[in-house]
Amino acid sequence: MKNQETKWWTALKGWMDSDQGRSDYLFVYDPRQGRLERCFERNTPLEQVDEDTVHMLYQAAEEGRLGLLRPEDLKPQLLTADSEQELLAVKVLEEEERRERERKEREELLAAQNLFIWAAASEKRDQEAFAARMEYLEQLELQWEMPDREWKEFITDVARELNSMDLSGASEEECKEKIRSYLDGETPPKHTQQKQEGQEEAEALPVSKEMWGNTLRHFCRFAASEVPLSMRHVKVAEHCRKIIKQMRQQGYGLEDLGLDAQDQAVLHGTVEMGVLVERGLLAEQVLTSGRELPYREYRECLRNYLAMKGVEETLIPHVENYEKEISIGDGPVSAVQILMGHPGFHANDLRDKAGKTVSMVRLERMSPRQVAGMIQRGDSELGAMGRQVMLASCRMDLEAAPKAPQKGGPVR
Repeated sequence: MKNQETKWWTALKGWMDSDQGRSDYLFVYDPRQGRLERCFERNTPLEQVDEDTVHMLYQAAEEGRLGLLRPEDLKPQLLTADSEQELLAVKVLEEEERRERERKEREELLAAQNLFIWAAASEKRDQEAFAARMEYLEQLELQWEMPDREWKEFITDVARELNSMDLSGASEEECKEKIRSYLDGETPPKHTQQKQEGQEEAEALPVSKEMWGNTLRHFCRFAASEVPLSMRHVKVAEHCRKIIKQMRQQGYGLEDLGLDAQDQAVLHGTVEMGVLVERGLLAEQVLTSGRELPYREYRECLRNYLAMKGVEETLIPHVENYEKEISIGDGPVSAVQILMGHPGFHANDLRDKAGKTVSMVRLERMSPRQVAGMIQRGDSELGAMGRQVMLASCRMDLEAAPKAPQKGGPVR
């Protein structure tokens, strides 16, 4: 029995020495006192422990009363007297756990380094994707990024020309084509073109408040008739926003421009739509770029893309159902523009709601490559997801609405 105790103690000492354990890490439970007793003082050398003490510790181990604090994490561990084999097995297990921790730490370090290297070298390593993204971003260099004075001259000429087309009986389709040419930078307004070509300017018609209101209506009708959603919606929205700002600086409200409550809701919705579309288009570019994204950034792109898809799927049937009316200028305003003009359905609201939908959960469960392929193919499943997002967003808004008080007492 003594030989067994010696083997056990030798194994225990070797284990604690290899892990830089201290003698004061050993404890014995005293059932009479109902507490743990430290076996040794801190600086007691384990190799100098006498045989009687070893026998006492071995007995405590047999009775399940001997424990220690693990050197690496100071967690308590029960020791038994099942020879040195158990201690060696525990030691091997802890060694494997240590190696696994070190392996994971190395992998995390390499992942962090790779992310840093990618960010530092992305322009060289992903030249094509980088160039494509930069080309897309360059499309944002629109007329409103002109110096303020040049933009005011440009938009004033646009207002004059649209008013002139209305007076001459131009069709809505002709007005849309004219706006499209402005937005795409193909044809400048008449007065702007004359200035560029150095021709003598025709007498400029002063732009009235009503003409500014008419210009805003034209922009809003254009946004309601264009699918799929594109950079044109972003440009229209920014022009509208800057016109509103310009009018306010001159002391005019939207009602002064002849815009009624519904016109104003459509206008605000058009501006919000532009914000949402810009985010969605950028998200689409990133999601299809093949770039590996951190989870938070990837999830944000999915939310922005789904919100845009939801609005697009709502606008498509409007354009299809009222195609003839839209072409002659009698088309009704888009319901989605009115909706986005109200709290709860602004760009930020729809993005947040999109992140709480079943469609978001489905996309998150797919691989990024699968999502990118669906976007590039224009998969019909994405259209269904977009419709689900808008339905869910409306449902969330209804559920969040306060209930009307009932007769007979307060709402509980």
